[in-house]
Amino acid sequence: MKFSIAFETNANPEAGGIYEFGITAFPDGESGLGQFLGLGRISFNSSSN
Repeated sequence: MKFSIAFETNANPEAGGIYEFGITAFPDGESGLGQFLGLGRISFNSSSN
């Protein structure tokens, strides 16, 4: 099985903390429906400036 993961960001968070995001899988092609797989978490530390 082969899969790719892509993250699209606009900016770093202004505050440190734990952020949750949804994970949805899409099949190859332009007309495939997504399947929600669950939630993920990522943690950012606050800047020491």
